[in-house]
Amino acid sequence: MKKQILLFILTLMSVSVKAEIATYIDGIFYVFRYDSNRNTDYAMVTNLSTSSSDYKTYENVVIPPEVVYEDKTYPVMAIDSYTFQGCKKLKSITIPNSIITIGSSAFKDCEALKSVHISDIESWCKIDIQSNKANPLYYAHHLYLDNTEITDLVVPNGVTKINNRVFYGCSAFTSVCLSESVTSIGSSAFKNCSNLTSINLYPNLTSIDSDAFDGCNIQNVKTTVSDLSTFCNNEVLKLIKDKLNKPIVLIDEDRKEIKEYVIPNGVTSIGNSAFVYCTGLTSVTIPNTVTSIGEEAFMYCTRLASITIPKNISSIGNSAFSGCNSLSSVTIHSETIGSWFRGLSSINEVTIGDEVTSIGNDAFSNCTGITSLEIPSNVVSLGSSAFKGCKNLLSISISNSITSIGYSSFEGCSNLSSLTIPNSVTSIGSSAFKNCSSLTSINLYSSINSIDSYAFEGCNINDVKVTVTDFSSFCNNEVIKQVRHSINKPVTLIDNEGQEIRDYNIPNGVTIIGNSTFENCTGLTSVSIPNSVTSIGDEAFAECSGLTSITIPNNVTSIGNKTFRNCI
Repeated sequence: MKKQILLFILTLMSVSVKAEIATYIDGIFYVFRYDSNRNTDYAMVTNLSTSSSDYKTYENVVIPPEVVYEDKTYPVMAIDSYTFQGCKKLKSITIPNSIITIGSSAFKDCEALKSVHISDIESWCKIDIQSNKANPLYYAHHLYLDNTEITDLVVPNGVTKINNRVFYGCSAFTSVCLSESVTSIGSSAFKNCSNLTSINLYPNLTSIDSDAFDGCNIQNVKTTVSDLSTFCNNEVLKLIKDKLNKPIVLIDEDRKEIKEYVIPNGVTSIGNSAFVYCTGLTSVTIPNTVTSIGEEAFMYCTRLASITIPKNISSIGNSAFSGCNSLSSVTIHSETIGSWFRGLSSINEVTIGDEVTSIGNDAFSNCTGITSLEIPSNVVSLGSSAFKGCKNLLSISISNSITSIGYSSFEGCSNLSSLTIPNSVTSIGSSAFKNCSSLTSINLYSSINSIDSYAFEGCNINDVKVTVTDFSSFCNNEVIKQVRHSINKPVTLIDNEGQEIRDYNIPNGVTIIGNSTFENCTGLTSVSIPNSVTSIGDEAFAECSGLTSITIPNNVTSIGNKTFRNCI
């Protein structure tokens, strides 16, 4: 059945009138257009009024892939805006592969729609659907492929983009498996697919629109790793985290879950979020070729139990291991340790390799599972708050190459009971051992020349031992003064053989005994001062309560204030 009706369309920009012929063929109105991009004439499904009264009694509409008009065959490539608007009785619609555009609100208020029928998924993925209610699935919720309802959608290889809104509202979907060829997912592509719980995709994705999966109930995300080398610098998992924020299961080409991941030799960097949310990973082997690990690279890998950082690593980004709550063993061979494991209370074993020279700020702060620690001899720098809050740390061996202990390095290590500061250390920073409430004993060397007054605040130190390594320089070293200012407890002097010094013979040649040199050295019973000494400083022997006798040689010309205070 054919008939022609002349449609008059007034343009808004002029008073001219454009005439178009609408042809009624087998119950559907068409207009004929020219597509300059494809260099072809085509037919568009349309209507005669904005109320769609032309189709108001229709329950089932089957749009053919082509129509013949005046002995010429036209592909049916479009559905006009508002074409089926208000068709309250429309229950099913069949849309051919030839359709490339569905105009705005084409199916608005088609509330009785129950099914949409297509014959090719690839073609459907490419349709330009110009508004939410242009998609018949907005109401129908059920999509049929060759008369079989789709509940588990498999996007065929060859599809590179899933266009905006193409599966909007298809609540019958329970799973979606994308092909390796898909690189982008458009706006609202799966929006309100409310029963969609599982999605499987490949790492070729470069774009997922922010609302692509709004209104879905996704719980299970699988990513097929087809190329182990390139995967480490693919940002697909970052996309998934940003858009779905769900755990991710890595699977291999045989559809088996990857739990132990061996990064191929030759890979030089592990990119940002490379393994983020891979909750099934239990171990990762990183080759020596890797030099950098990006931000959030292993974030929320909640079953990752151990990690070894190879020697060539020069940088690890922020939060690289954040949320790795099962990580118990860490081995590090890189030159510098950053704040990579901060706050991971699960870590109880830390192995620091001989290659490490610097432990940075916050390196293991609040790693409450660490009970013991050995810092190797090549480490020369210990950053601020490096082990702050490691409250279960019972013992620590500090290497004899560290020259300074930084601000709050061991603050809050409340179970640390004793401490030996090596000969190499010359300064201890503010709050370095603050609130180490179990710390009662400390051993240090006379090489220290600076201890901050708050370094041991909140400790319970009663036993302070100072090993004198150089008897000549000790008389002008302020280590005892520093101890008094920060700890204010009696000091026991120790010789190089570990024996307490009670009788102190100041070497000949020493000219000055500095301020507070022997202050609080309560174990001293005698001091021999040579004739070379010319001055004795303030409080030089103050609080030396065990000192019984002293001889001042004739060359001494000045003795400071309170030099022998409380030498009872």
